[in-house]
Amino acid sequence: HIDKITGFKTKSIIGVPLKVNNDVIGVIELINRLEKKPFSPTELKILTTISDYAAITIEKIYYLGLVNNMAKVDATTGVFNRRSFDEQFQKEIERCKRYGNTLALLMLDIDDLKKINDNSGHPAGDDVLKNIALIIKNNIRKIDIAARYGGDEFAIIMPHTKKHEGENVRQRIFKQIEKENKTGKKIPYTVSIGLQASGPDKVANLLEMSDKDLLKQKKKRKVKSQNITKTSTKKKKK
Repeated sequence: HIDKITGFKTKSIIGVPLKVNNDVIGVIELINRLEKKPFSPTELKILTTISDYAAITIEKIYYLGLVNNMAKVDATTGVFNRRSFDEQFQKEIERCKRYGNTLALLMLDIDDLKKINDNSGHPAGDDVLKNIALIIKNNIRKIDIAARYGGDEFAIIMPHTKKHEGENVRQRIFKQIEKENKTGKKIPYTVSIGLQASGPDKVANLLEMSDKDLLKQKKKRKVKSQNITKTSTKKKKK
């Protein structure tokens, strides 16, 4: 056989499928035996053995990749876990120092998640965690890193990002949560989000700075919630 495009002449060929979990993922072929003779049944058997060993190796690599991924990802939310956050954050700090970029960090806390767990059950609390993780992923770039920082906390690392750009992300997250709460399809919840950004000079303190802003935002939200409750109570009395 002569390939019309390349002009390559095929005089003899044997091939065996490369299977992983009974799925064919490729083919191993031998073309044109050097002695210009047809391939023998023995050579086909050898090629089949090679294919089997190759498939076993590929399968091991695949499952090792899965295990490695499971060690980095939070099982409930599908975002990175705390260990991965620590590693990635340190890398971004080093990049910031090396290249002089601005690095932003958002710290997000789900308000009163314990109450949701107590009143509606832990599966409901898990649904809230999954939902906020999805909202975060839908509102950040591919280069940004979302992680579950603690029980009810998430962190978002944003390389090459100034504070006003991080603020845009913060507001988008707030708006999407508010929008979903209004549909009434899911348990309503609110979040507090701390935000700070820094260049190389103060980037080592970025986590502490963002955490302080988170506490500040939580206090603001608590005061706002108390004021709304007081106003509502006064209206009822009237």
